[in-house]
Amino acid sequence: ALLLSAFAGPREEKPDALFQRDWRATVNGLIEDWCRSSGVPRSALSREDRLSIVADLDKRGVFDTRNAAEHVGAALGVSRATVYNLRKELARMQAA
Repeated sequence: ALLLSAFAGPREEKPDALFQRDWRATVNGLIEDWCRSSGVPRSALSREDRLSIVADLDKRGVFDTRNAAEHVGAALGVSRATVYNLRKELARMQAA
């Protein structure tokens, strides 16, 4: 009965144990949070918005993960090459 009551209890929206290693879900959540806090829907992101998001993801080490640029591009509605170009632009801005 105790075991069954554990299943019937309140559930967390995103159990950390399940999503801890799911970097794609984390990336999607970070982008969604950025869009919500900025009041800009994903479909209306400007280049500057994408630069800001890519910079934030880069600071968090997202691009250390294999295939991250491809996933971030898909999440932002741009190509993988565009994500690489945004990262290059950010590196130039930091070097200046």
